[in-house]
Amino acid sequence: MADRDTKTGRFLPGNNANPTGRKPAAEEFGLLQRLRDLIDDDKFDAIVDAMFQRARRGDVRAAELLYSYILGKPPQNIDLRSDNITRIIVEHVHPDNNDTGAAS
Repeated sequence: MADRDTKTGRFLPGNNANPTGRKPAAEEFGLLQRLRDLIDDDKFDAIVDAMFQRARRGDVRAAELLYSYILGKPPQNIDLRSDNITRIIVEHVHPDNNDTGAAS
């Protein structure tokens, strides 16, 4: 990997990891506006109803999508005060190889 720093794994100056880049905001806005113009309230309601019906029939992905918009993603709680935790291991994998350095 000649385009990365061998010690840190970071890109070297002048190296763009995404040469085509992100679309300009104006272009994204234009695409979103076209989508808004295409989908009126009735069409939106039909889309949501179709997703709801799929979820009712057991489509897990449809249910996950609906729940994510209705409830938001569930928080991930990690309780480090548990008596069952004897040690925590932090592992780092360097991007150039699969060697790990573990510390506990």
